[in-house]
Amino acid sequence: MPYYCGPLFDGKGTMGIKKIKNHKSLLVMSVLIFSFIYFFYDGASDSHVESDALVKQSNKLIKIESGKNGINQGGVSKSEWQGSSDYLKFINDLVVQLTQQHAHEIESVIVQASFQDLRDFIVQRYPQEGEAIFAYIITQAFSNHAVNILALIKNLDSYQAWHAQNLLSLNEMSLMERDGQVWQKRYEIFQGLAEQLWEKETEQKEYKQKLVQQTLKSLNTAKDMAMNERLYILKNTIEEQYGDTAQSLLINKGLMANMYFRLESVQQDLSEMSVKQREQALASSRRQLGYSEKNISKLAMQDEKKEKRWTNGYQYMQARDQLAVNFQGEDFRQSLSELRLEYFKHEAATIEAEENSGFMRYERPRIYGSN
Repeated sequence: MPYYCGPLFDGKGTMGIKKIKNHKSLLVMSVLIFSFIYFFYDGASDSHVESDALVKQSNKLIKIESGKNGINQGGVSKSEWQGSSDYLKFINDLVVQLTQQHAHEIESVIVQASFQDLRDFIVQRYPQEGEAIFAYIITQAFSNHAVNILALIKNLDSYQAWHAQNLLSLNEMSLMERDGQVWQKRYEIFQGLAEQLWEKETEQKEYKQKLVQQTLKSLNTAKDMAMNERLYILKNTIEEQYGDTAQSLLINKGLMANMYFRLESVQQDLSEMSVKQREQALASSRRQLGYSEKNISKLAMQDEKKEKRWTNGYQYMQARDQLAVNFQGEDFRQSLSELRLEYFKHEAATIEAEENSGFMRYERPRIYGSN
């Protein structure tokens, strides 16, 4: 039985929190096809906040942490980045945008919870200063609510960390036992706001979409989990949600394999293996996905060809970099043309056209089991 990794049921068996966006519901299969590419951008499916009592308890801690980041309650920063025009333009644009879009609804805890996505985006862009910049932006845009928002997101982080750490054990429980554990944790962290934040979602399709996306997001960072355990959770989540529907006919092994092999945690495991170990791991995963032994052998032959192509490509890129050091202008172009012929033979013209367009084939991510 798969674990509810996304917006989980409330006490009445209904669905979870809605992301604050104006959009029409997508077709379920469109979401499944594209969710394995975009799942890591949807962080609001399990985003929730704590009660007023918990906010008050957290105020002191948030003030202390804000001070450490160079931000006080008046929104005045002591950090170096405040004096940079590049930072200030980014900050001011976001403050204006947030104020225009959310000032009328900022008292909504669901709106406040949605700012976790913004925090993650800013931290990704500015890894060192991101937390402080986010706190400063929130303070400037919503001075009367900033402390609550920052405390709320801190609790969101705590809940999601618990969720990821207990993913496998919860997955082994029955549905009733699992829901009981999940709700116990929600009340522990969010207290009186738990039921508000996991309010009904009237569309079953949206619920299933978010569940699969959150499962992928959780598995993406599950670095300490075995590969077969990740695949077990993904398969069972999809089968439980779509196994008894017409859409199940469209959820083929290839689509599920694409979702699975694109997980960062899976790619990290595969990249750390020897060639022989990787061959065995890929075969085992495909067997678990339901591929026949004949198809597993065919895919293994394709993997071997891809491995040789990537090895050749990496060697070419190293030689190309060395040419750039030793030659310039026409000499470099002529030498590079000869190098392409040496490494790619009849494909040299294709590689040249790609490079002239700005695309470097062997600088893109290597995805074992896929490309």
